[in-house]
Amino acid sequence: MKKTILPKSDKLIINPNIQTCVYNYYNLDPLWRTVNKANRILIIEPSIFEKHPISKKCMDFMLELSKNIENIQIFTGEYTELTKLIINNNIYYKEHPLNSHYTGNREK
Repeated sequence: MKKTILPKSDKLIINPNIQTCVYNYYNLDPLWRTVNKANRILIIEPSIFEKHPISKKCMDFMLELSKNIENIQIFTGEYTELTKLIINNNIYYKEHPLNSHYTGNREK
């Protein structure tokens, strides 16, 4: 398979007074943590897609599916880069074998 074509990041707007929910290719649940107001960010990590490439069609499908998550923002970069932008470090994410390097509040 060829190299994965990654989208450009949105200019993130992060409210430090609320939690941040991090989504990825393996978690695009539009109902996850919806009772709480949150910054919602879809992270697309180049290192993951270098090791596990996907087609343009799959990437487009993921981006289209993410639109079901209200106010989602796209961040193309590594998780450590993203955490530097989240001042309150109040981060939530769903557990998955490919995100064992995430820090914050892990949910099963």
